[in-house]
Amino acid sequence: MPPPVPATPSLDLLYSLAREELDTEMRHQEALDTKAGVILGFAGVLVGLAIEHSVHERTPGLIAAGGSGFLAMVAFLPRHYPVFELGPLRQRHLTGQPDATKLVLFDALVAMVDDIRAYLRIKGWLLRAATVALVVAIGFLIAGTIAHHG
Repeated sequence: MPPPVPATPSLDLLYSLAREELDTEMRHQEALDTKAGVILGFAGVLVGLAIEHSVHERTPGLIAAGGSGFLAMVAFLPRHYPVFELGPLRQRHLTGQPDATKLVLFDALVAMVDDIRAYLRIKGWLLRAATVALVVAIGFLIAGTIAHHG
C-alpha cells in the first residue's frame, strides 16, 4: 500500500495557477515567434535592396542586416516543447490516489514552466540583439548611401 499523501488543501489552486502560467508562457512564445518573423523579414528586405545597389560604403550595413537576420532565424528555429507523457502517466497513476496524482502533475507543470521560461529568456535575448543589429544596419545603410552620393 502506498504511503498516505499529506493533506494538500491548496493543491487545486496551485495546479490552476501553474496551468494558467504555462498557457501564458506559450502565448509569450508565440508572440516572440511573430516578432522574430518580422525582424527576419525586414532584415531580408534590407539585404535584398542594399545588395542590388551594392557599393563599398554600404558593406557594414549589409553585414549588420545579415547578422540581424541570422539572429532572428536562430530565435525562430523550432524546438521541443515540454509535454506530458500520457502513457507512463496512465500506467503509474490510473489507480493511484487523486491528490497524489494531481501533485505529480503539478510538479510536472512547474518543471514545464521553468523550462519554457529559460528558453524564452534566450529567445528574448536573441531578438533584442537582432533588433539592435537591424537598427545599426539601417543607420549604416543610410550613412553609406549618403557617403556614396554625398
